[in-house]
Amino acid sequence: MKTFFGFLIFLYLGFFLDISQKDIIDKDCTIVVLGGGEESRIIKGIELYFKNSAQNNDFIFTGNDFTNGSLWFLKKSELLLQSGILKNKIIQLKAENTFNELKILKEYLIKNKIKKVIIVTHPSHSRRVSILSDVLFEYKKDNIKLIYVSADHTKVWNKYFYFLNYKSIKLAFSELIKIVYNMIKYTIF
Repeated sequence: MKTFFGFLIFLYLGFFLDISQKDIIDKDCTIVVLGGGEESRIIKGIELYFKNSAQNNDFIFTGNDFTNGSLWFLKKSELLLQSGILKNKIIQLKAENTFNELKILKEYLIKNKIKKVIIVTHPSHSRRVSILSDVLFEYKKDNIKLIYVSADHTKVWNKYFYFLNYKSIKLAFSELIKIVYNMIKYTIF
């Protein structure tokens, strides 16, 4: 019986982790691209910005690669500027990890009275972002609505058949461990 339940958990882990949407149209949203990952996050964020934003909203991206001269930072900035997003609409929030990204982001959103946000991240990362924002930072308590949209990582991740790809299995269990770790680290200590 234990083996059966273990198999079910393994089978449905992709559904648990991936709560993201593929696309959304909502003109009142500010776009936030979480750091890490690949260029596809920024590209998806740009696509959503022009599809959803009234274009008077900010485009926020987070992460720890903002050192002047960092190739990844320069690449992100270049992509954003080439896309036509105005320089004064591009907001960079520096943070070392997901916990700090969400902490700094909430402070920024409250300060700027932003109530609706599209978060662009890897699909398997969306559950952890949701747990941290709902449980630890209580975004809902401040009437901030977060919508999770996946960057297009279909080459590796598929919530229906993640278990058929070794990289996806590693990714899924890494996220599961990080959820437990984050809850222990930030709620108990």
